[in-house]
Amino acid sequence: FVPTRSGTLRCPAELFHPKVFEAAALLDDGEAFPSGPFEAVEVLGVLERLGMRSAVTRSAVLQSARAIERTASDQPDKAVARAKALLRYVDAHLPSIPADSRPTLPTAAPP
Repeated sequence: FVPTRSGTLRCPAELFHPKVFEAAALLDDGEAFPSGPFEAVEVLGVLERLGMRSAVTRSAVLQSARAIERTASDQPDKAVARAKALLRYVDAHLPSIPADSRPTLPTAAPP
């Protein structure tokens, strides 16, 4: 597990490479990026091989929408700003937002 900027631990596949600037606008950057020594170039390469995200995917868009929903009642101004950023991003990139690539498990051969 990798520490985030907020101090929580996440698996690499739940994090974004710091070069994915769009993720900071759409998600809580304290939760979306590795922190401390895990931000070093050498370590980022390892995290990429372990599945760290290098693009905003459809699941990240959904994650952003859900976070906006949770934030709306407590921090409405923040939720509105993030919702606007999400809508701008989706409007500009909808055809090119990639699906998440998940490794498929081998299926067992019938007996």
